[in-house]
Amino acid sequence: MRYSFDDSKAAERHETQYFEIFGNRGIYHKGWTAVTKHRTPWLLIGAKMVAFDDDVWELYSDKDWIQANNLAKEMPEKLHELQRQFLIEATRYKVLPLDDRVGERMNSDTAAGRR
Repeated sequence: MRYSFDDSKAAERHETQYFEIFGNRGIYHKGWTAVTKHRTPWLLIGAKMVAFDDDVWELYSDKDWIQANNLAKEMPEKLHELQRQFLIEATRYKVLPLDDRVGERMNSDTAAGRR
């Protein structure tokens, strides 16, 4: 990041960043962002669990820094591209299979492949 302090117009050097916690997922890739909320992590009792395949993804343009205009319906091919990129990153960093269990992930005896 330091390089940008000296040159505010410097090109980005970090093109991709993924995110996953308790099934909530997101990916930033070359300025575009795709995200989905799977569950609210702090709602532990009475929360309705949905299948990962039923999560609704949102897509935001590289020009929409405040994420005000969800382009998922207008640009399904771009959304698919970012979802695919998420799976590539998740595979690379051993995030798969997705796990939305809270208690088990907070317990070091059951988390991180000790299932």
